[in-house]
Amino acid sequence: MELNDMMQFVHLDEKWFYLTKTTRKYYLPFVESIQAQRDSANRAAGTYETKSVVVTNDVYRTFLIDKVLPSIVAKWPCPDRNVKLQHDNARAHVTPFDATVLAAFANYSTA
Repeated sequence: MELNDMMQFVHLDEKWFYLTKTTRKYYLPFVESIQAQRDSANRAAGTYETKSVVVTNDVYRTFLIDKVLPSIVAKWPCPDRNVKLQHDNARAHVTPFDATVLAAFANYSTA
């Protein structure tokens, strides 16, 4: 009998990730930093504000290709094993057969 250590799975969830302690949740939302256009009672014009981003297929695909994939490749301990991305909870914004994502994965697998 062969046991699977499950080390080839990377869990993706657009809302939360568990880090070191099991009782703590760290929320890593999709946000962008933009400059305020006008003065208000709380801040001056030109001050950077953090605004949430609506997660669409294009935003999720860009985040997956530009942020998640390079991080996985940089930190993956054994390059000879396949990586399996597990989308938790809700349906994934990007299908497993998305041409852009498959092309990005193919570029990393040949590099």
